[in-house]
Amino acid sequence: MILKKRFSLLLLLVAGALLLSACGGVMTASSWPGITGNGDVAYVAATTYVHAIRLSDGSEVWRYPEKAEPNRMFYAAPVLVGDQLIVGDYRNELHSINPVNGKLNWSFTGAKGKWITSPLALDTMLLAPCADHFLYALDLNGNLLWKFETGEPIWATPTTDGKFVYVASMDHHVYALDPATGQEQWKTDMGAAIIFTPTLSEEGILYLATLAREVLAVRNTGEILWRQSVENLVWSQPVVRNGSMYFADTSGKVYSVKTADGSIQWTQSIGGEAGTAALGVPAVLDDALIYGLENGELVAISYSGDRLWTRSVNGTLYSGPVLAGDRLLVGVTQGDRLVVSFDLNGNESWSFTPAK
Repeated sequence: MILKKRFSLLLLLVAGALLLSACGGVMTASSWPGITGNGDVAYVAATTYVHAIRLSDGSEVWRYPEKAEPNRMFYAAPVLVGDQLIVGDYRNELHSINPVNGKLNWSFTGAKGKWITSPLALDTMLLAPCADHFLYALDLNGNLLWKFETGEPIWATPTTDGKFVYVASMDHHVYALDPATGQEQWKTDMGAAIIFTPTLSEEGILYLATLAREVLAVRNTGEILWRQSVENLVWSQPVVRNGSMYFADTSGKVYSVKTADGSIQWTQSIGGEAGTAALGVPAVLDDALIYGLENGELVAISYSGDRLWTRSVNGTLYSGPVLAGDRLLVGVTQGDRLVVSFDLNGNESWSFTPAK
């Protein structure tokens, strides 16, 4: 069992190392599919293409680009902004694609690093975090408005409360910025790298996980309210609901803690005896959270800690399922299918494998 846990953690650290190396241009990058669902279509960024897939049956509508290009890889989940689909690649370029036909509208080439994560779309601008340490503010035509530099790569999509934009960096800090100008309002050192977007509550509290095996609550003034240590790395984004925060760690343990003070209410292991890692962002349903496990299992767990059901796919899940209407879309790495669709009870409906 110990060997399996170490192997799981090793795979996780290797994936991170590959991404870090890619940011410096040393090695070929690798990652996992990025998925966004909208209306009748899902958009999937995976290796050399972005695919538009019908949600009704999993058939392909279009792919971008028409032909694969050397060293151009897509992994960050695309973002739909009006009549544009925004997606970054690992060749330092941010693309605006027509979501109907897959044709290029414009591209931004002013960055010097990989686009690891998705931009945040506001009414009149895009806030795009990059592995070159900068957050880029662009208008909806791709023109640079301002940029803000942090000390290390940014892997987390920013979040906003309408007043400030909050940026979490691998330099250990969370920054609050004026979205109109990019001017820093405050910054707070969280003590370790942050790789997932903080979850912002209606009360203006940011909940986040760091690679110091901690979860924290931070007021929107930058004041740390509490911090809670856990046994293993937290490689997932917290979920906040009805006075509780839920998150999972790299041993496959799910935690429920009180948002008021961080005290642990319950834990539940969904990773089995091998301690398989739960990774990424879970799908949030009315009665359950759906986590993806590294061993290819999809697990539904109730808000009281009961394991509701488990499904399996052939391959590895480095992220949670994406909720698209009444479907759960699962992006698979190292499997025989790229995307698998389930209903909300875990029944498989279709799968997508790109044509050669």
